[in-house]
Amino acid sequence: MIKDRRPYQAKHYSPDWQAVVDELRGYEQEGCLLYLSGRPSHPGEIAAACVREESGYMRDFLTDKEQQIRGINFVHIRGT
Repeated sequence: MIKDRRPYQAKHYSPDWQAVVDELRGYEQEGCLLYLSGRPSHPGEIAAACVREESGYMRDFLTDKEQQIRGINFVHIRGT
């Protein structure tokens, strides 16, 4: 698991940010690895990127041989 460096403070972001952080922390607690554009990341960093980017992020679910979700990669989707 990636150490949460806490560069993002919840008070600077909307309730949407906190909702994403809470959701991703739940996935982490279940053993799910988190990535942002292919690199290991943590809930605060991913939530900040998802909330501030206008074009958004797509979730790419990473599975094992038994099709169990083992990770989520958040891939930036470019606006049209």
